[in-house]
Amino acid sequence: MGQKHAIVIAVEHPTDVDWEPVTFALADARAVSAALVPLGFTSECQQVLVGPDATLTRCASRLRRVLDAADVDDQVLIFYVGPGFSVGSENHLACHDTEEDDLTGTALRMADLVGWIQAARCAQVVLLLDACHDGLASAHRVAAGRWEAMLEAPLHAAFADNEKRVCLASSKTTETSHSTPDARHGLWTSHLLGALTGRADDALGNDGSLTTKSLQRHLSTAVPMSLQRTRTVLRPQTPTAYGRASDARIIARVERADASRTANGSRSLERAAFSTEWSVRVRSLSGYRKHHRIPDAVSDWATQFVGSLSTEELEAEVDRWFTALKAGLGYTRKQVQLDVGEGAATLFTPDFSMEVSVDVDPDDPSQARFKTELVNLTNTELLESDAFDRTFARAFDVVELEHSGGESIEEIVDRVEAARNDRVTLEYPHDLSSCSLTIEGLPFVMRFTPGSLRLAFEDKASPQTLAEGLAACSDFLLSEHDLPLLGA
Repeated sequence: MGQKHAIVIAVEHPTDVDWEPVTFALADARAVSAALVPLGFTSECQQVLVGPDATLTRCASRLRRVLDAADVDDQVLIFYVGPGFSVGSENHLACHDTEEDDLTGTALRMADLVGWIQAARCAQVVLLLDACHDGLASAHRVAAGRWEAMLEAPLHAAFADNEKRVCLASSKTTETSHSTPDARHGLWTSHLLGALTGRADDALGNDGSLTTKSLQRHLSTAVPMSLQRTRTVLRPQTPTAYGRASDARIIARVERADASRTANGSRSLERAAFSTEWSVRVRSLSGYRKHHRIPDAVSDWATQFVGSLSTEELEAEVDRWFTALKAGLGYTRKQVQLDVGEGAATLFTPDFSMEVSVDVDPDDPSQARFKTELVNLTNTELLESDAFDRTFARAFDVVELEHSGGESIEEIVDRVEAARNDRVTLEYPHDLSSCSLTIEGLPFVMRFTPGSLRLAFEDKASPQTLAEGLAACSDFLLSEHDLPLLGA
């Protein structure tokens, strides 16, 4: 096999189309790009177009040039996350500069992309497509007849029975591609990342080979199972393959995740989110003016309003962290990339991302609630670094992650109650939508929801300290209640 090339595209919100943003699109793209590097898709062989960089001109140019230049032994992987739609009989992928008044002229035609893929000389092309989102569905209901959901038939025809040219899509075109706030990713992408980083054992062969068939088999099982674990009624999501996924078509050989790589005995800290929140009066925000109306309830308008007033506060917070990351961890200016939008800003580093956002405080809508998160920690060895510990000393008081044991809330409650441990205080509502545990001697409260675990600490600390608390939680649950929730 020759070189491996990747084109990673994320379109969160076209600037001139009234669609809801695609939640976590930028985080999805950055995480996929980072996960591909150890698999042979080096940074030099990747084209990453996210946010304002993902214009029609740039997307079309990079896709066409990479596919045209790829040699006969090369492999090309394309990842797209963003709004997909159809007009007439043609499918399109939105770009950052797609315009509502000229949708077909300012979006990427799937027919063009398929043409470049089929004309390429390279040995293999895999298109990973996450293009069915709620924002488009909502807009479609408002402007019925102007555009529709993507069509299945052209996708089947484009990749018909071809194992060298395969498209793996996050869902059927008539379905919704859901996101998972606990993982800070799209649901399908979250499971895709599990396969790419060796955390999804069922996606890998005995030799660690990740093939188009084994990946599709994993996604088609894991995504519906995740939806079943939620108590919220969600529309189905069925990962779909166009073309012939085959075990003969190897995407990469993936090293299985080793428990010894995780810090302090806790598992999957790559998916952990370290965070802290604080609230201020809306009247005190820099953009507030006397004629403005203070929100009295949580609503989409209130969220957008508070975001529009908080530009200076968000910029000050990300500037503070930009300086701290360069000084404390030695990153260069080019290694810390910044993406600022209304109501949120993100710092991307080679090892993790930091997100600063603002929303209406649900407990008091006259307050704006800010949140700083450290997410997508691809290099968990940083948790053992003194420099990392100093940089984030007393920065966070919450750690959240997906718990991997698969135990339901009912099972957790039943096992804890059966143990009758005097050190444990257990609380839960009648519908068992969650449960909270307090353990005597441990300075945090554990809260379980289906598929996730949240530890809220009494005081702010570094991620290393929070990870140690997570390990203590894991050890206690395993030894006292036989609950290996964190892979201990």
